[in-house]
Amino acid sequence: MTVLTFTLTAAFLFGGTGIDKNVVRGEMETVIASLDSENYAKAADAPEQIVLAYEWAQQRPPTPEEFHILLGLWHDLGLKSSEVLAFAIRGSRPEITWEMCAEFLARKSPAAQSSPRMKALAQDLMNTPVLPQLPKAAPSPPPARPPAKDAPGAAYNTYFGYLHAHSELSDGTGTPEEAYAGARDAGLDFFALTDHAELMRLWPWENDWGHARAAADAADEPGRFAALWGFEWSSPLYGHLNVINSQDYTDCLARFRLEDFYDWLVKRPEAFGRFNHPGSFDFTIFDLLHFRLFEHAVPQMVGVECWNGDDGFDVYHYAGNWTGPEPYIDLANLKGWRVGALGAEDNHRADWGRMGQFRTGVLATELTRDGIVDAYLNRRFYATEDGNLCLDFRCAGYPMGSVLDGGPRVFEVSAYDRDGETFEEVRLYRNGELIETRAVSGADVSESFEDASTAKAYYYVIVKQTDDSDANGRNDEAISSPIWFEQLEGVKFGCYSAGLEAEPASAGLGSLAVLALAAVILAVKAK
Repeated sequence: MTVLTFTLTAAFLFGGTGIDKNVVRGEMETVIASLDSENYAKAADAPEQIVLAYEWAQQRPPTPEEFHILLGLWHDLGLKSSEVLAFAIRGSRPEITWEMCAEFLARKSPAAQSSPRMKALAQDLMNTPVLPQLPKAAPSPPPARPPAKDAPGAAYNTYFGYLHAHSELSDGTGTPEEAYAGARDAGLDFFALTDHAELMRLWPWENDWGHARAAADAADEPGRFAALWGFEWSSPLYGHLNVINSQDYTDCLARFRLEDFYDWLVKRPEAFGRFNHPGSFDFTIFDLLHFRLFEHAVPQMVGVECWNGDDGFDVYHYAGNWTGPEPYIDLANLKGWRVGALGAEDNHRADWGRMGQFRTGVLATELTRDGIVDAYLNRRFYATEDGNLCLDFRCAGYPMGSVLDGGPRVFEVSAYDRDGETFEEVRLYRNGELIETRAVSGADVSESFEDASTAKAYYYVIVKQTDDSDANGRNDEAISSPIWFEQLEGVKFGCYSAGLEAEPASAGLGSLAVLALAAVILAVKAK
């Protein structure tokens, strides 16, 4: 393996007026080119390269957490050798800076070399289990969200789009500008680019977050196209989650555990999160912690994907989940989350809005960023396999997403298709269990359902059409977000409550006795 050394002095790197960024960047780019060369790749495999990077940058081996996260990202997102070094230079700090790079260069340390000792360190780390360290006590919940502004019976417009896609800023194709233009030209009403945070701003001369934000600002056209922005927190152990509308971002190296992510999110009340492609990390026992409840994050974790890419409800709703046949949306809501039904194309090719007819439908008062964000925070959205299917689900005039504290449980369902395609069935579910199926006909459906239960519960509907546009052998459907009923003192219509009981720390995780983390890096679902 080629030995890399530096003869630059600290005085040269740190001039009288500060760091000479041109010098630092030039020297770091030399290092990057060497690490990403074919010769370096042949000299050591991925586990040893991670150890070598930390020995060089930090004069220590990586922690088991650092090692397994980077090894997972290597296989999941295609992390490069030089990018591993960027994380090693950064260490436990939230992002890499010019000062960190200059200090690294000024130490004049030779690159750590492949050796039996390094291989042994890598093997030991491969065999070291990483277990989730859950908090001993849940954080204090935030105050309940204020009552919804909309009166019962409020009118909404239906808009179609999604908030999960990628570009060349991480592991996708095409520029952010091309992504937003492509989504708009494909007929989407709203869209967000959500590149993997772990691959943004790996080096201090990069500003991918600023680039994505600027592209969204340039594409946003109130009344025609709402261009939002976000990122994907992409843990190879805990799964993936998106954040939309935050002013900054974080990644799974800065916020390693899922509870760390939730703590970060609740400090940004303008933002909201969503659970991405649940089940994609079934080969771990940590996948989204099987929806373990963190009460303080309930108001801002708004939805779970019921479709992703080309995979529709057959995969993410009907096929079962970690431990049984229940749909993911029910697993989450039965544990105390309040998540609605949504989906996204999760594009990694330049095909934004053109992968098929699957959409998220949103009920909003206006086609603006604020209108779409308000709809998501209030769970006024649904997942549909037909991009023209309009669905409205209400109780006492309150729309899907509402949290009610009493009153008759009389539900109104209305649905129509902008292309005139017809419907054949409407189904009402309580706590994930089917309680009534009704045959319908025609292109414009309006039905009422009533349930005599007075217990705490949530309800949603599924409407089925007479055509099968995706040719999967099952006619197209749409799944509404739920309406929740609570009997908690002081909770009024449209409020969110933090009064749910947290489940035990061990629930839903299965046996944690042994985790062979070499297996964690295998069979990652191709995105």
